[in-house]
Amino acid sequence: MNGKLIRFEFRSTGRIMLGLYLALIILSLINRVTSEFGMMNTYELTLTSLSSFILMAMYVVCAGAMLLFTFVMVVIRFWRNLLENQGYLMHTLPVRTRDHIISKMLVAFVWLIVSFLVFLISIWILTWHNVDLTYIGHQFVSFLGEMFAVKGSVLFFILSLVIVIVSIFAELLKLYASMAIGQTFREHRILGSIGVYLIINIIESFFETGLLMILGLTGHNVNSLNTWITESMFPIDEAGNLTSLYGAVMAEAIYLVIPVIYFVVYFFLTNHFLGKKLNLV
Repeated sequence: MNGKLIRFEFRSTGRIMLGLYLALIILSLINRVTSEFGMMNTYELTLTSLSSFILMAMYVVCAGAMLLFTFVMVVIRFWRNLLENQGYLMHTLPVRTRDHIISKMLVAFVWLIVSFLVFLISIWILTWHNVDLTYIGHQFVSFLGEMFAVKGSVLFFILSLVIVIVSIFAELLKLYASMAIGQTFREHRILGSIGVYLIINIIESFFETGLLMILGLTGHNVNSLNTWITESMFPIDEAGNLTSLYGAVMAEAIYLVIPVIYFVVYFFLTNHFLGKKLNLV
């Protein structure tokens, strides 16, 4: 059933998202063609140059709309599908509350990543003749070769990727938890959700500050922390070469605890308030 929920979510959001992606790529290609013919390299205000600037403005607006709408869609789909009239149908399906949360979260994650990749592709289309991609590719491969030759580098990159993924999921669940708690208010449920989101962020700040204080990483200890990071996490030999990343891996493993805690707490809150405190309108 979870797979069916995910397919339903993709079908419901795919038309709009794919349309935005297609529009952005088409505008990127059109702007690439206009720049190839030098239509934007004139100081005279002609119909051609004006059209080129309008097309570039349309690209900027479309790129911003795509990135913004991806975020807005994450919020709107959860709110309308589970907390408004559609919720009467969704919550009568023979699935658990956590299945709704997981399906929404996974689909939102995919669209966020795809939107970012499409944006990068559009930038590449606009600049591919102005940038030596072969040189950049060789430099990037050379950099990766040097990095992966360092002890612990593979673990370092894997943990970095895991931290990014878990952090994104935690941020999505923070939005969901805020809405799940906010919908329990009898009036002004949207304002309540915004207020809950702000309060959660304040609590996060206190939690992280308190954690730093417990570890003794505030005030005058910051300079010693920087020295410890340089010497322990990224040790350098006499030739100036990085020798190991195992220290950084250990630090990442410790830091990973924070987004994991957020993930678990926000998932629990969302599941609890949707399952036990649901207040549909």
